Amino acid sequence: MPKQSLSDADLARLRDILAAIETVQRYCVRVSEARFVTDYVLQDAVVRRVMIVGEAASKLSAEAKTSLPEIEWTSIISMRHVLVHDYSDVDQGTLWRTVRHDLPELKKQLLRCIDFSKGVVTKR
Repeated sequence: MPKQSLSDADLARLRDILAAIETVQRYCVRVSEARFVTDYVLQDAVVRRVMIVGEAASKLSAEAKTSLPEIEWTSIISMRHVLVHDYSDVDQGTLWRTVRHDLPELKKQLLRCIDFSKGVVTKR
């Protein structure tokens, strides 16, 4: 399978996504859902990082997104729009599921599909 090179800008944005996910994971390492839904400072910190994930995803080139079709870019970007523009409608259960399920899965997909040291999509 041929490897597709990523632009420096796309690679930087994908690294930003990974860094934001890893920060959320550090924030929530020993946090229960019950604590999360009552800890507004933690929620604010998580929302900020999820917004970074969505913003970085929205800035990826069409080629980068096309080369990683298994990733739901539209959903990621839509989540950011909700957090920024419809902030009063954010469902804490949805945010918790994003923290516990969606972000770890996105991290796995990125690490499985991209060789960050070479800047190429590998589709492992």
